[in-house]
Amino acid sequence: MGVTGRMAGGVGSLVMSVILAIAAAPAQAGTRELDTIADLFAMLRSCWSPPPLNKALPGMQMTLRFSFNRNGSLIAPPRVTYTTPGVSEEIRAAYFRAITDSLNACLPLHLSVGLGGALAGRPIAVRYIDSRYAGPSVRADRLIFTPRG
Repeated sequence: MGVTGRMAGGVGSLVMSVILAIAAAPAQAGTRELDTIADLFAMLRSCWSPPPLNKALPGMQMTLRFSFNRNGSLIAPPRVTYTTPGVSEEIRAAYFRAITDSLNACLPLHLSVGLGGALAGRPIAVRYIDSRYAGPSVRADRLIFTPRG
């Protein structure tokens, strides 16, 4: 999961991952210019609104992959790359709908010229975790950097 891009000299790639554990923050489009990857993921966290509790599953995880253009709009619809195993199609659909609706409510993102140029066309994979049931031990701000050869 992450932003994948070539390292200097084309030697390899860097996968940047983020886990969005939710605290049921209301979706809202931001007007602040996003200048760093940390700003981007903070905005994605603030946009995320999970499905209603009657359509939710404790600990449900779903990873979506998508790309932005330099203007902060999606290039194509997000693609699901992972869901918690054994989950019904109804639950999967509810989470996919909640994630895409939340994401669309915050678009277009207001990317700085530098961040827009750096992100444009590069896939980002974001893992959404419904942690409303997990208690205070789940961190919503974890970024993981994993080098790939």
